[in-house]
Amino acid sequence: MTMAVSQNISGCQKADVTLVVNRFYVSLYRFALCLTTSHSDAADLVQQTFVRFSQRPLQTDDCSKIKCWLFAALHRYYLMEISGRTNHLKRGLTRNVHNPAPRNPERSEFAAACELPPVLALVSEACRPAVSLFYLQDFSVREIAQILEMPIDVVRSRLIKGKVQLTLILKTDPEPKAASAY
Repeated sequence: MTMAVSQNISGCQKADVTLVVNRFYVSLYRFALCLTTSHSDAADLVQQTFVRFSQRPLQTDDCSKIKCWLFAALHRYYLMEISGRTNHLKRGLTRNVHNPAPRNPERSEFAAACELPPVLALVSEACRPAVSLFYLQDFSVREIAQILEMPIDVVRSRLIKGKVQLTLILKTDPEPKAASAY
């Protein structure tokens, strides 16, 4: 797992695995949480993504390429493993709503950064990945299309549908019931 160490991960000069993990863990975890709505499944996806990255680190100076690769790999793992489970999202969301994790008032900033905005759990599963990448991770439509491996027009359509869903959810209930799940 050791590579030439770069002290400037903002510019992503030669991807040192430790620096990449430190730079992208929280944002990858939030995206995984948007996909799975389960903290343990999200952590597993992120771990699997970084294990894969450590086995074959990208030899690039371009931070955006590393970021896109990580998000695309995580999404592929999600499609291969998590989506294959029968009724996974329904069971995970129901379990979380009825048995919310206890809140620690002194939790770390890291834990707060990993929180999923509760309203995203109510967006349709088809639109949630595009919406979370666009609004939470600030990816462009073109980058989202690359990460999700779908045409740009489909991404645009899902962003529009997701935005309509978010608007309706927030108009009908400014504090969604799923908020207790996170």
